[in-house]
Amino acid sequence: MAIWQVALDLVKNDDHTDFSSPAFISSLRKIEAIFPATKSWCKTIKQYGELDSTCLEFDADDDCISLRIDLRNISKDQLQTFCDFAKENDLFIKYNDMLYESCIDTFLGIFKESRANKFLLDPEAFFEEISE
Repeated sequence: MAIWQVALDLVKNDDHTDFSSPAFISSLRKIEAIFPATKSWCKTIKQYGELDSTCLEFDADDDCISLRIDLRNISKDQLQTFCDFAKENDLFIKYNDMLYESCIDTFLGIFKESRANKFLLDPEAFFEEISE
């Protein structure tokens, strides 16, 4: 994962996600309109967007949806697309083992506290801090 990315998961509270449901597939098309499907590094993972930028990946074998947000160039409209996708599929944001409502304010709060943001704000101070 690139240092400028924030990694999180989209999860159901106490249920699995049906990746073959018409509702899921329909909501995925909205993601694909902004983040085109790309070749994945693994044959069981579907990937939308680029690994070194913003991307969404899901693995039906693991019932896992992961999201990497590139803080260098994410837009509010793109974040709203992820919020809409999560809400349409009853998904929560999972970050640092905590579940959060899927909304723009949640994303912004996570971003502000992230290592990626600390790096982007002051790379030199970031590397000094992690080398101590």
